[in-house]
Amino acid sequence: QKVRPLSSGINAEYGGCGYLTRYIPKAHWISTELDFSVPDPLREAYIRLQRYRSKNNDAGVRIPSTRPTVTWETLDADGNVVGAKMSMYVSSEFQDVPPASTDPLVIIEQWPDYTVYSRSYGGYLEDELFDEQFGLLEEALSNQGVEVDESARIKVSFTYHRYGSQRTEAMLIGR
Repeated sequence: QKVRPLSSGINAEYGGCGYLTRYIPKAHWISTELDFSVPDPLREAYIRLQRYRSKNNDAGVRIPSTRPTVTWETLDADGNVVGAKMSMYVSSEFQDVPPASTDPLVIIEQWPDYTVYSRSYGGYLEDELFDEQFGLLEEALSNQGVEVDESARIKVSFTYHRYGSQRTEAMLIGR
């Protein structure tokens, strides 16, 4: 079934049994590594990205807010998280030439095209039940014969971090 896009940078194509197929087109994203030595790494990363958007860039311009906020986790062969970054889509008016960050911890990346598979969850990214969505998603995809990249998983939030009702998704990258 065809579904409408939910945000800039990520478009929905169709649904399957227990998952949704999404397409992330080639585009610029602002990103920062998560620092797991601080008490709230998601909050710290989010603040760094918001500072970039709030004129902390070499052009000194305000970059419009976009949703979703994406947390990309890199996994080892045993499925353990060995690194993570938080990213936001660079708004369309700055896609061609995004301003450079003045913070060395915030970088501009150009992502290639991705096909991803997602499963919706109505709670917080930190919820224990959220991580279970990846297993449910893997099972649904396996039942359909869909293969995914086992070296990464993506946590997506379409709402403000820890503010009100949450719209989150667990995503896996197609091979």
